[in-house]
Amino acid sequence: IFRYGEGGLMNVATSVRNSEPFIKLKEGSTYQIFGDKKDFIYYERKDKQVLDTLKKIYEKLLHDYDIEDIMILASQNKGEYGTVAINNMIQYMLQKGKNNKFIMRGETKFFEGDKVIQIKNNYRAKPLGSNDEDDETHPVFNGNSGIITKVYFDYIVIDFDGTLIKYTKEELGQIELGYCISIHRSQGNSCKQVIVVTPRQHSFMLNSNLIYVGYTRAKERVFAIGDVVTIHRAIKKKENLKRDTWLKII
Repeated sequence: IFRYGEGGLMNVATSVRNSEPFIKLKEGSTYQIFGDKKDFIYYERKDKQVLDTLKKIYEKLLHDYDIEDIMILASQNKGEYGTVAINNMIQYMLQKGKNNKFIMRGETKFFEGDKVIQIKNNYRAKPLGSNDEDDETHPVFNGNSGIITKVYFDYIVIDFDGTLIKYTKEELGQIELGYCISIHRSQGNSCKQVIVVTPRQHSFMLNSNLIYVGYTRAKERVFAIGDVVTIHRAIKKKENLKRDTWLKII
């Protein structure tokens, strides 16, 4: 499933899993390319530079890829570099000047053309064209990504890999913008081009396990944006799998 270049993403992922530092920037350099296929590209950036770099990479990728082929990953949802803020930034960049129709849920706008992600299992989703009385259903699972193809007054249509599903206003709580998702939510998913954002502000959340999951979501290439101190410190930490319980071990 993965396409690794010699010395590239596969070796980086192995280093992360083994808690071994892998970034070795040349003096004065702000990026490092790994592998003969250039399948892992690291950008050294201060936090205030992260979003600008992210936008430039995303815009460049759109020349060769559809939005379904690009996934942005962050370790948390809230904050200046969280999934919510990044989704709003990318949505504004893509929708600006298009005058596409939209529907609202709370403060979130869903436009025609937006990439969205399902956030809960729906085993009885209604395909477009089916009536409420029809028994026809199609399951949409937590983590499935789709594209909004039509927006009407009281419902929208989302394309999940060729299956068109109708969502009423009452069902909009099942979806979120899907340009950027949390690394936790990305588990089990993959995408051709993956951008992983690891700013210093996310230091508390980051660890070896999380970064490994983020990097290995890519089928073709990873663009990693962060700073070497934060990343190398994070990969020294392992996720705490110990759980406190009142169960007595006999």
